[in-house]
Amino acid sequence: MLIASAFAIAIIAAVLIGFIRFEDRRQMVSTARAEGEQLGQFVIGLRGLIADAQAEPALLPAGAQHGVNWLKAPTCGGLPTNRVEGYVPCGFAGGRFATGTNGYRTTFSRNALTNEIEARTHFVVPRFDGSRSAGATNKRAILLAEHVVQSAKSQQSNPNNGTFFNAFANVPETANSPHNVAVTSDPGANSGRVVVVVNNAPSHDIFLRTDGTNKMLANLDMGNRSIANALDGRFQGDVRVEGRVQVDSGLTVKQGIADFQDGVVANELLLTSIGKHASEGIYDAQIYSGGNEYQIPKPNCAQAGNNPGIYAALQSTGTPNQYGYVADALYESRVDVMDGGSYWLVRPMVQGMRFDLVRQANDIVLRRSLQSVNASAARILVMRRCR
Repeated sequence: MLIASAFAIAIIAAVLIGFIRFEDRRQMVSTARAEGEQLGQFVIGLRGLIADAQAEPALLPAGAQHGVNWLKAPTCGGLPTNRVEGYVPCGFAGGRFATGTNGYRTTFSRNALTNEIEARTHFVVPRFDGSRSAGATNKRAILLAEHVVQSAKSQQSNPNNGTFFNAFANVPETANSPHNVAVTSDPGANSGRVVVVVNNAPSHDIFLRTDGTNKMLANLDMGNRSIANALDGRFQGDVRVEGRVQVDSGLTVKQGIADFQDGVVANELLLTSIGKHASEGIYDAQIYSGGNEYQIPKPNCAQAGNNPGIYAALQSTGTPNQYGYVADALYESRVDVMDGGSYWLVRPMVQGMRFDLVRQANDIVLRRSLQSVNASAARILVMRRCR
């Protein structure tokens, strides 16, 4: 009976120990997931700071920064040079591992020649007894650090976040790659240390990829920053420019030419130089048929010197004898243009020479006269422009 009872107690004890271990691991994984999510949020803030610092390097802090408050708005504890809204919310705490002696410690470096910027954050997760003493090996701290890193990196699958950082567990502060031994090995003084590296290298940001495999899923808001050294731009919708459009000459094939296939509509256009095609361009061209006079409205040249001009010429005089005998030969053809204020009065003038044999007393006389011709087949070319 005693043996059976002892055996039962042993089984219960084994089950209880297994349950405690299972529950401990479950809590550890849950803690690591939550801390990794907080770390990912912090790193998004770092990316925002680096994005601004690419155009204004003075925004980078000179020394090491501790915790998370320094990334907030200046009004709630952030650096005075931060954005007005900050890089992380004012209510962001960073999780249990962010503060304290071994909490988040962030340093920056920048290559002035290439403008490569790197932010490096590291911290030590607690040991089993709750302390965070770097240098003492503890399997729980090692595993916890690994899970924190996995949780933080998993957020990069979210297209809104992008791929812009790398994270390593149980490595030195200067590490740029994972530990080269198994998780269960002894990393020594690096037990439980998490290192996060953020930089502006093209391979670290989904928005900077050049292979075309990643699509930007949000509007491009540069925050009043310029886009420099872009090669090509292709847009399927409208392009709105509230400032100035400038096309510089360069060493490319088109030599700074702006090519507008369907014309340009603008309230005002300033040309500092003009080429052959523009100088010979026609504002408007119309063909009028018939021998009648026409009122041609003047173009609106208020924004181009207010000096409208017109050119009119006969393309065809028509046939003088289309509706019966009028003349024998063409004598003169022209187009008369008269200013009517808001319009021009355009009138074709065609005259023919007519020869008639007439009898005067006992003589036969060859008489010559000019006849006006109003040929319906006449064609007038009228071109208007602002001079």
